[in-house]
Amino acid sequence: MFTNKMRKDSKVVSRFALALAVPVISAGILSLASSVSAEVISAEVIQSTLGSAGPDNWAILSLGGNIAVQDTVTLNGPGTTIGNVGATSTTDLALNSSSAPAILGNVYMGNTSNFNGSAANINGPGGQIQGTIFTNQDTLLNAASAQALAAHITFDNLPNTFTVAGGSISGTKTLTATVNGANVTDLTNITLGNNEILTLDGAGLADAQFVINFNGVISLNGSTTGGKILLTGGLTSHDVLFNYTGSATGDVVKSSGGSSGSTPNAVFSGVYLVTSADVNLSPGVVYGEIIGASSGNKITLVSGSEVVNPPSSVPVPAALPAGLAGMAALGVWRWRKNRQSMS
Repeated sequence: MFTNKMRKDSKVVSRFALALAVPVISAGILSLASSVSAEVISAEVIQSTLGSAGPDNWAILSLGGNIAVQDTVTLNGPGTTIGNVGATSTTDLALNSSSAPAILGNVYMGNTSNFNGSAANINGPGGQIQGTIFTNQDTLLNAASAQALAAHITFDNLPNTFTVAGGSISGTKTLTATVNGANVTDLTNITLGNNEILTLDGAGLADAQFVINFNGVISLNGSTTGGKILLTGGLTSHDVLFNYTGSATGDVVKSSGGSSGSTPNAVFSGVYLVTSADVNLSPGVVYGEIIGASSGNKITLVSGSEVVNPPSSVPVPAALPAGLAGMAALGVWRWRKNRQSMS
């Protein structure tokens, strides 16, 4: 079982601070319960409901599913995804960056998933993937995908604990936790531009989390002073989840607005669960996890977009190369030491 201590904080992590070898590997994650009753909204509801699909394991998880249509995860660079990437079968993982690495973490490929894109050096020295590529991972990824799809329904069925006037957020606003557990609401849209920030405040409650179901769009036009979803009051990026519940297709989580230095101005904090539409960041940075790209849908990160979510543990791949367990322990020790130095 995961504890509060295993959750990552949502502060900016330098893309090179991870000093990655291989993240910790923990058996038995697939046995985690993936269902939480709508009547009992307990602490850690996000982690327990997502199970092996959750942010303790992945930075990006594509859901795959329909062999007749192509699900696509596109990483155009020059941004870096820090964390593990799961490409469930039928996913094309398109790496087009001319500035390596595109992924600082392990990549898990389903049996019928493919690499695509213009990048020539995928996994060699100085290549796009600075980690281990595990192939033929249908057993692992299909289980995670099934948990994510079930979690989407479970989150949608959670009873609201608060409401937002007008049902949408289109300017600076703070949502403050009142429940020491899951704080749940339904929204239509979140649209933020220059000088506009949505702040989620845990109010110092040890087990506070937010589950925000939305049926419209989350659209951030980032600037140095706005177009951001930020966390405070003790919340981490694993304590907040945005669950798309609408029926529209196209881009429902999207961003624009350029970058300051090498960091996109548009900031997304939390887990973004989009099972039936597209995610398109151009550019944006996610401190947390993106789950999506199912049955023809897409996750697209361009113009320096990034996902930052160093792993605490991942399920054991189907075939574990000899010696990897020792490398894993070394990698975790290095990552934890770096994280402590940044606290």
